Amino acid sequence: MTFTVEISCYPLTEDYLRVVDAFIRNMAKYEGIKTITHHSSTLVIGEGVDVFAALQTEIERTFTDEGKASFVMKVLGGDLTETVDIEQYA
Repeated sequence: MTFTVEISCYPLTEDYLRVVDAFIRNMAKYEGIKTITHHSSTLVIGEGVDVFAALQTEIERTFTDEGKASFVMKVLGGDLTETVDIEQYA
C-alpha cells in the first residue's frame, strides 16, 4: 500500500537548518520514495515498507549524529500528490 507521510524535523540545536537539510537530503536518496519539500514540512511518499524503513533509519541517524530533535508526522493512506476534487465541500 502507498502511504504519504508529512514530516517535520525540529532539531534542538542552534544549527537546526543543517540538520533538517541533512535529513531531507538523506530521505531523497532512497529508491522508490518521493520526497516533496514544503516550507514547514516534507512529504515522503511510497510503499509503506519502504517509507517506514527509510524513516526509521534516518530518524535514528539524526538522533545518533545530532542529538536531540523532535519529529512530528502525519501518516495518510495513498499518494496525496494526486489531485482531489473538493467542489462538493465548497
